[in-house]
Amino acid sequence: MDNNVVSFEENYIFRNNRSITSNNDIALTEFVANAWDAGAHNVDITIPFEEHEKIIVEDDGTGMTDEEFRNRWMTLNYDRQKRQGKEVTFPTDVESSKRIAYGRNGIGRHGMLCFSDSYTVETWKDGKCNIYDIVVSQGDSPFKILKHTTTDKLGHGTRISTFVLRHLPDADAMTNILSARFLYDPKFVVKINGKCIDLSQHKGIVFSKEFETPTKANLSMIVIDAEKTAAKSQQHGIAFWISGRLVGQPSWTYGKTTFLDGRFKAAKRYTIIIKSDDLIDDVLPDWSGFVDSSNMENVYHCIKTEVDEFINLSNEKSY
Repeated sequence: MDNNVVSFEENYIFRNNRSITSNNDIALTEFVANAWDAGAHNVDITIPFEEHEKIIVEDDGTGMTDEEFRNRWMTLNYDRQKRQGKEVTFPTDVESSKRIAYGRNGIGRHGMLCFSDSYTVETWKDGKCNIYDIVVSQGDSPFKILKHTTTDKLGHGTRISTFVLRHLPDADAMTNILSARFLYDPKFVVKINGKCIDLSQHKGIVFSKEFETPTKANLSMIVIDAEKTAAKSQQHGIAFWISGRLVGQPSWTYGKTTFLDGRFKAAKRYTIIIKSDDLIDDVLPDWSGFVDSSNMENVYHCIKTEVDEFINLSNEKSY
């Protein structure tokens, strides 16, 4: 064996992308995020009721040419922002609006490996559809194209599918999870088994305010009162929505800052949403949280001030 040649073991993808290849909710979340990044306005997810049937995720985004597919999909740890920029490119025949891309390191494309060791990608653009059968591999590449065929097809989009051999998702559970991880956007419709899911149109809003941090990040604060909504399972805390996507899980503590004591009545009653497009560079690549930095500590301190003002105000008024 040539010691100068890099070699991958067959389980490389699974060991290095454990969360997405073992958690079906994370896998489907990443597919929705990928569709967003592709400029899609519609995402259709088909979840079977039994194993050994197909799971399918199809969007009407830009699609990819063969060259784009090989440069993007087949590049290990593809840096989306470096290669394509932070903003989403839309199909040429649809009305575009500004979107910030979620993708960072290309792990989302491996989502189908949560369900099987192989999957099929159909992606069409400029009148041509490329169909790839992808399998887990070893040696000089951890995954490879087993088969590539082409056909004529109008329009644009991408369809990813496989037969579910493990980690079968529950359609109802996935509906609830996805609706809690993406803010509502009327131009971005997600359906599971033909049913349109509501991407977090929150009820029970009792307070909202926009403000700016000392580092010029624009933030919006929205307070939801659990006593005014039927969402009994709602997790309380500060919920950061960056460019419309939930970062991590709501918590009353971030970094060195505790916004509310979880034992207090207010902490059990309110969820505070912080929305911004200006903190995306501070989000960890897997969207599980934020980088540990002085900038984010300043952001937390600024939010803490606003939260304290709201709590004091709520004690004076009957929200």
